[in-house]
Amino acid sequence: MHIELREQGDRLYVDVRDTGPGIDPAELQRLFRAFEQGSMGINRTHEGAGLGLTVAQQLLHLIDGTLTVESRLGEGSTFTVGLRRAQMEVRTLRPERTAG
Repeated sequence: MHIELREQGDRLYVDVRDTGPGIDPAELQRLFRAFEQGSMGINRTHEGAGLGLTVAQQLLHLIDGTLTVESRLGEGSTFTVGLRRAQMEVRTLRPERTAG
């Protein structure tokens, strides 16, 4: 697995790449749908309810973020989280004066 942080304009991106088997292009369309998984039915190969990516994508959407995936069979997948950079304000703090 390889993790990369990159900056593009006012956004930050975190890419998480693996060199696994990749995801079939037909499955990519359903990847972010609730309760769907790459393998379905009694002979499925993965555990879980099929909610993780759906919930993550919806939470990121609430904060103007994104979650995308690119994948090639036999080469692996890259999941990318995109976040808007927070504007930072720098202030100089002055000690409060006390009467005395």
